[in-house]
Amino acid sequence: MEWPFLVTTSPEPIDGQPTSSSCRGMAKKTTMQVDEGFAGDLGKLLRHAQNKAESWLGQRKAIAEHLTNLRDTANSLLSQLGVGEARRPGRPREPIADDGSSSVAFTRERKTFTMSAEARAKISAAQKARWAKQKRAAAK
Repeated sequence: MEWPFLVTTSPEPIDGQPTSSSCRGMAKKTTMQVDEGFAGDLGKLLRHAQNKAESWLGQRKAIAEHLTNLRDTANSLLSQLGVGEARRPGRPREPIADDGSSSVAFTRERKTFTMSAEARAKISAAQKARWAKQKRAAAK
């Protein structure tokens, strides 16, 4: 195979030393042989690099596929166990039953507080005072 871009056709000597006309032809021939050998070695190297790259890409795809299958299997097993379910936004639902059969955690009922009549009277007086102040400000 000819590699025209690697063939040296100049009659000048390779090392810059003046040579006789008979040596010039030998230099051309030797340079051409070296260039063809270099081109062949370069071709082998590039083919080898391409094969390695394709091999690595194939291995990468196989590993990614294996990891995807592994993740899917783990997710399905976790969902069967009921672990890792996504929390829903908003206020939690009320429990369906107190016997533990509900999927929602049991929440304790809030204790009711009773307010004394004295406390209710103080709150009422304070609110009436706020309303009176608001009424006076609106009248001005």
